[in-house]
Amino acid sequence: MMKLFYKIWVDVIVFEKVKPDNENSWKGFVMAYMAILVGLNIATVYTVLFMLGIDFMEPVMKWISLYIHIVPLKKLAWAFIMMFIPAFVINYFFVFYKKKYEKLIVQYENKEAKKGELFRKYFLVSFLLFLVIGFINNFR
Repeated sequence: MMKLFYKIWVDVIVFEKVKPDNENSWKGFVMAYMAILVGLNIATVYTVLFMLGIDFMEPVMKWISLYIHIVPLKKLAWAFIMMFIPAFVINYFFVFYKKKYEKLIVQYENKEAKKGELFRKYFLVSFLLFLVIGFINNFR
């Protein structure tokens, strides 16, 4: 599983690094893309757990309600705390910490593949899975 995770990372890193405008800013773009997708995957897992009767939202929402009283801000704070912070931390320590991405590029780069193809597939599968699970959750 980690091998696939790293291959996707290398694919998106190489895809962004070759763009002439991204020579100094590719890390931010790559981190944002992957954090959003990993956050979406975390949301999908939370939804499946919720469908199975395990509720992660309520305790966190109660804690957030102590400090934030506007409902849309509560939901935004929950998403940030439960999905995006964990995604950033996971991505940072698995890929960027001590420039691990340099070793990963050497190990996993596929010279023959179209740049960004694996990332696009990951995006599509993650997004569609999130929509399907959400759709099923609404009609159960």
